[in-house]
Order: sequence, then C-alpha cells, then structure tokens
Amino acid sequence: MTSWARERDEGELRALFDLCFPGEEDFGDWFFRQIWRPERTLVWRQSRIQAMVQLLPLWIGDGERALPAEYVYAVGTAPECRGQGLAARLLDCARQTCSLRGGQALALIPQQPSLFCYYRRLGYQTAFWAEERKIQPRPLPSGWTLNRAAEGDLAQMSDFYEQTLAGRPHPLRSQADFRLQLRLYEQNVWLLRRQGRLEGWAFFEQRRDAFWGAEIFGPEGPLAAAAALARLGADSSVCRMPGEGGALQPVGMALPLTEQAAQTLASGRGYCGLLFN
Repeated sequence: MTSWARERDEGELRALFDLCFPGEEDFGDWFFRQIWRPERTLVWRQSRIQAMVQLLPLWIGDGERALPAEYVYAVGTAPECRGQGLAARLLDCARQTCSLRGGQALALIPQQPSLFCYYRRLGYQTAFWAEERKIQPRPLPSGWTLNRAAEGDLAQMSDFYEQTLAGRPHPLRSQADFRLQLRLYEQNVWLLRRQGRLEGWAFFEQRRDAFWGAEIFGPEGPLAAAAALARLGADSSVCRMPGEGGALQPVGMALPLTEQAAQTLASGRGYCGLLFN
C-alpha cells in the first residue's frame, strides 16, 4: 500500500535508489545526506518497500506569476516488481497530494527519452526545453573575467537568472537553491563578467575523464563554457543551455493541476535545468 516513508527506511531506500539508478551511487549518497526527507517520500510497501517517489517543493514562474508546485524525482521500482503499475499508483497519489496541499502542478525530468511516452500516458506534457551544443575550449578575450562561483555571488546569480528568463516558464531559484547547487558542483561553477557585470555562467559535471555542461546560461554562456573548458584542460564538451527555435530538445514535463498552471506552461518555451538531472 501507499504511505509516507519513515526515518528508519533510509537504508532500504538507499539500496532501492542504487538498484534503480546504477552508476549514480555517489550522487545518491549526496542526495540522501543533503536532500532526502521521509515526509517527502511516497513508498509502496508490502512487507518491504517495492517502489518510491520523491516529492520536492518547487515554484514555477514566468516573471509575472509564481505557482506552487512539486518536483517528482527518483521514481523507482524494484526490478522484480516492475510491470505491476506500482509507479503509476504512486504518481497518482503524488497528484492527489500536491493538489490537496495547494500545489498547481507537478514537474519532472524523465531519466531517458523513452519515458516521455510513459509520462504522457499519465497526463504529463512536455513543458521544458533546452538546446544541446558541442563547445570547444577557447581562451578568454581581453576585457572579460572568469572566476569560480562563491557564496558572495549568490544574490547576483539569483537576480541574473530571473531577469534572463522573464517571460519563460521556469523553476524559480532562491539564493538557497544556488547555494545547494554550488555544493553539488563544487569547483566546477564558472562565472563570466565584463566590467563587473555578470554575463553568463557554466556549470560543469565531471564524468570520469569528460566534462558535461549541465547548464550554460546567459547571453554569453557559450563564451563562459569555452573559457572554462580551456581552464580545465578539456578538449570539448556537450553543453545544455536555454535556446530558441528548432534547436530545442525536450528536457522536462509537467502535469498542470489548475487552469492557471495550464496557461503558464502552455507557451512551449519553458526552461528547466539543475534539478538533479
């Protein structure tokens, strides 16, 4: 049956996370230390936990309004229990729970492209898009500075993020949200400035011997990424960034629970990044 997790379930949930997301064990350890709360975790339990869904607080805005929502994360079912509709039951409970708590939408990032069809059958629609681009390292031109992000940059980063995405549906990020991302990406967050003005940034994730550009952001985000790659000694990187037009690829989905949320998410230009994706 469906229930909320308990503190003593942490070990069992960690084991289920590792089973469902092989190769992500280090991140799973970070997630359970930094983010996990039993009261945010729905589970399907029959003598043991067979499936789980995390429900994390989220606000979605477009510059004019801010909608309370919840982020559906780490949907996982034990391999021997798959095909029984357990995840669908948990997701339906998540929908009801979010609505009862005053939420106006659920949002998620499918782990792989094939899951877009699965979530579409449950009523979700593609709502968040991004461009993926291969970037080559390039020395920084004169007049620009590139520095690793620090605590003192959080307010400027938060303001820049909202100003840049005004008019596009996107998850809101507070300074606390950016602080959490700096902990996650550690020394691989680079800020690009000209005459003291923030013009773009690059969040990189190191995967073995390669760097993945998790978020390249701002008018000069590609320049920030190219200069950061040069500093890191990398040959190139595939990077994700907000984009326009036909180059966009689907990244995230949403399930509107109110007419207001449906209208906000209907633009087809929503952007979503850095939500543990």
